[in-house]
Amino acid sequence: MLNSIQTYIKLTAVLFITVSIRAGHAQSVYIPLGTQANDMMDRFDIKYPEYTRRINTTTKPYKRKDAVDFIRAANADSSTATFTDVDRFNMVYLLSDNSEWASDSLTLSKRQLLRPFYKEQADFYSFTSDEVIFKISPVFHLDYGREHGSNETKYFNTKGFEVRGSINNKVGFYSFLTDNQAFLPEYINRKRLLQCNVMSGEGWQKNFKNGGTDFFTGRGYFTFNVTKNIDVQFGQDKNFYGNGYRSLLLSDYSNNYLFLKLNTHIGPIHYQNLFSELLDYPIQSPGSNLYKKKYATTHKLDVKVFDNLSVGFFENVIFCRGDSNGVKGGFDFHYLNPVIFYRAVEHHLGDNDNVGLGMDVKYNFLRHFSVYGQVYVDEFNFNDIKMDIDTFLVRIKLRSQRSYSTQASFRNKFGFQAGLKYIDVGGIDNLDAQLEYNIVRPYTYSHYDVTYKGKVPEESYSHYRQPLAHPLGANLKEFVAIVRYQPLFPLYITVKWFDITQGLDSTGTNYGSNIFLDYETREHDYGNTLCQGYKTHIQLADMMISYQLKHNIFADLRYIYRLEKSVLHVYDLKTQYITLGLRMNFASRKFDF
Repeated sequence: MLNSIQTYIKLTAVLFITVSIRAGHAQSVYIPLGTQANDMMDRFDIKYPEYTRRINTTTKPYKRKDAVDFIRAANADSSTATFTDVDRFNMVYLLSDNSEWASDSLTLSKRQLLRPFYKEQADFYSFTSDEVIFKISPVFHLDYGREHGSNETKYFNTKGFEVRGSINNKVGFYSFLTDNQAFLPEYINRKRLLQCNVMSGEGWQKNFKNGGTDFFTGRGYFTFNVTKNIDVQFGQDKNFYGNGYRSLLLSDYSNNYLFLKLNTHIGPIHYQNLFSELLDYPIQSPGSNLYKKKYATTHKLDVKVFDNLSVGFFENVIFCRGDSNGVKGGFDFHYLNPVIFYRAVEHHLGDNDNVGLGMDVKYNFLRHFSVYGQVYVDEFNFNDIKMDIDTFLVRIKLRSQRSYSTQASFRNKFGFQAGLKYIDVGGIDNLDAQLEYNIVRPYTYSHYDVTYKGKVPEESYSHYRQPLAHPLGANLKEFVAIVRYQPLFPLYITVKWFDITQGLDSTGTNYGSNIFLDYETREHDYGNTLCQGYKTHIQLADMMISYQLKHNIFADLRYIYRLEKSVLHVYDLKTQYITLGLRMNFASRKFDF
């Protein structure tokens, strides 16, 4: 510990003197989702919004260049003395982790024992010239654990590599590949079976030994600038829209998918086009082993009204083209237009596709707080909304009696999120808290069989048998509480608590939680209340202590407690799971469902 402090003091002494940034408009690759760096950037955005004014925090992942640009802007301001010691330590971490954008001695290894390897702290091998930047590092994750009530050892074994760099300062590239074997707790295995034997966040897998899973993870893309204000990303990865822990618009829960992304950034305006190819696993095209393809196109417009206030608008359409036998089909070029309103196009084409609209907002204040929210609208009917408003007015006694005999139409399909982040709670440096509430109405994200032949709807808001938004689908309400604490420079403590209520189906029913079912098979048109069906209650606590031994090498101690109970008692399951692990250049996995 003493050595860590001494090293930190040396680094801090030169941090705000020697930071420099590579010149030009070279193209940056992205910080992987779920890593420690994302939490750091979110925290800095709340505490120092004047330095992050050109960073769009709502469409993630973050660019590596943006992280270093933030440090550069902070360094240029004399008020940087307000940074805590841990904040400065985290800035050194970000510099080292994104060294291609920070020409600085801080990113270099202090003792290079294995030449030519680890010349830089974050990279196993790096090469830089006027033409090429190339970095490669190993990826490793191994943990062992025990599940209460099971005699079987649980473990996760991941090994692979990560490559990134640029060519001629014009084209960026990134690749990530791992091989994985795992024996997992019962509730994760049960989720895997519900997803047609697909591991959450992953794709195809095969059985491993007796009850285990074996799968590959592959991500890769390239980036380049079209103009100073427009950049392009093409490849296979994930995206995330929002400022919360969950996203009701687009989350990182599902498997990686192929996409073309266009980012247009002009002053306070950020406009993103996302054209995606999704797989409707496990449906296969007739006469082929290929899984059936479907497509998604998305517009996301974000405006920074002020440094601390952002408003965003979202539009998405899921579509699948083919004849009555599902043989022909492909991308519908009507949706290639980057500036048109998709609902108008979809209506013009025959109303077969699944269109969603949304909005998000974030407001930072007092350098300690951030309030945020999202609204996702899958479908609504104005007359049905009037019925619900009428019922609400009677309930709060502003009207004596109801004007309509029905309410709560199935067509009112929407989700809502509200959240609060509190930085440096109670004046304790680097103690951060987050509260979040999510509700998703029945049948949201689902669709109907457009062939009317009893087939499974292909246009659900999903990819590879996993939701593209909330991991549990729809017909739910959820409370999330998160505490993050960094009491020492390399020590990270995270506690998450989830309280979820969801209405599930019994055999042959459809109450609106399963987004893969045809909503035309609903139980009734009206009277569809939140969490209708067979109520299931989930309480989950996820506690992790991580210590950074060297840059991006973490030792983890993790404990998961999960209790699931339903009125049918067929879903009841209690889990206590403890693991001890070591990971390198790898984000901890999420098991919060």
